[in-house]
Amino acid sequence: MSDKQRSGGAGQPSLEQKQKRAKELVRAHRAGDTAAARRVVAALPRAASSTVEAVLAARLRLSEAQFIVARESGFPSWPRMKH
Repeated sequence: MSDKQRSGGAGQPSLEQKQKRAKELVRAHRAGDTAAARRVVAALPRAASSTVEAVLAARLRLSEAQFIVARESGFPSWPRMKH
């Protein structure tokens, strides 16, 4: 793997860092963090019309957090970001 691939490109976090961000989002959501819930509402289609309270009451899967991180990074999905 080249340095560019490892670093995720110019100024982009690596895939490992993005994986950590997704796990951090899941932990923040479980802890009741309203900023995490707002990120979910903003990026996850199933939560688009939900309140912050409703999002915090629902379970957030790691795959959903990965999707959110990918969308925030400008990709349509986690698999597309990985490739």
